[in-house]
Amino acid sequence: MKVLLLTKHLNFGGIPVYVTNLSIGLNKSGCNVIVGVRKGELIDRIKKCGVQHFEIDMNTKSELSIKVPLAIMKLKNFIKKNKVDIIHANTRVSQIIGASISMSAKVPMVTTCHGFFRPHLARRKFGFWGEKVIAISGSVKNHLINDFGVPVEKISLIYNGVDCGRFLKRYTDEQKRAIKNRLKIKDELIVASISRLAFVKGHTYLLEAMRVIIKEKPAARLLIVGDGPEKENLKNLSKILGIKNKVIFLDPLKNTEDILSITDVYTMPSLEEGLGMSLLEAMAAGKSCVASRVGGIPEFVEDGVTGLMVKSKDSAALGEAILKLLRDPQLRGKIGKSAQRFVRGKFDIDIMAAKTKEVYLEVLKKSGKNYEK
Repeated sequence: MKVLLLTKHLNFGGIPVYVTNLSIGLNKSGCNVIVGVRKGELIDRIKKCGVQHFEIDMNTKSELSIKVPLAIMKLKNFIKKNKVDIIHANTRVSQIIGASISMSAKVPMVTTCHGFFRPHLARRKFGFWGEKVIAISGSVKNHLINDFGVPVEKISLIYNGVDCGRFLKRYTDEQKRAIKNRLKIKDELIVASISRLAFVKGHTYLLEAMRVIIKEKPAARLLIVGDGPEKENLKNLSKILGIKNKVIFLDPLKNTEDILSITDVYTMPSLEEGLGMSLLEAMAAGKSCVASRVGGIPEFVEDGVTGLMVKSKDSAALGEAILKLLRDPQLRGKIGKSAQRFVRGKFDIDIMAAKTKEVYLEVLKKSGKNYEK
């Protein structure tokens, strides 16, 4: 089975990591996988795992961009020449491009809905969801049904998968010290957050919480890893709050496992979240986590068992939950181990790939093509 995964870029972020992990998992399962995407930091990772890369520029948010018809023409020729069996689109623009090719080339399309969207008339009327749409959480599934009228039988709930093997590496104390030295950190307690720096990710409340945290734990430091439109605002806020010397901003990293190895408490203070890939990765690394009770997060974080949950936009509650873990190393270890076991058993990429492959087989069977599992 030849599968073409489409997305706009493979730089760091939730959707690129999903596409990367899915392509690797599908490739391991015997599928012939091609990722159609512009270049990005994660390209090397998929190539090392034997996944093909077809360079195509769909990196635009505008459905009216000239990139759309150009991509359609280029992909039509590629799909015909390479006899692609199924298209899997992962962004709004790639859905439109994929739907156009699907209709003309008679190649079925599957899509994945990664989060929450404003139910604009155009999106409701012209959803371009394909023969099947994968929802990454129950919350996203309800969003598709309630806000876009997608029939329930057209939706498959498949949680994001994590490459758990990447996060099982044991770091020696010497290796951890080397990472801290590189970041000019001494032996402080580390609170970390890895995500796109956008308002919806809730970093404002995390910085406010940090001001309270360091009053009790002056040795605590906050690592904010990522890039985005809020970066300068967040840096300015750290100055205003008087905690500039307690906050380190880092650009997106290939090896997030290095940062997680020195992390004591991981946090995801989002205002909304389809699922939360970086949170799953932190749990896979055995980290104790504090997260907002929003979107799909409550579907895998059990309060007090696999993490701590707080109300979103509540910096006081966020700060107190982080302090609870910083005060108690035994609790951190207990929750971290429980989280790691849970993620390895339910969210491994092989599980995601197997379920996604079942969707492909179902769609292909309806189109008159049968493949062996």
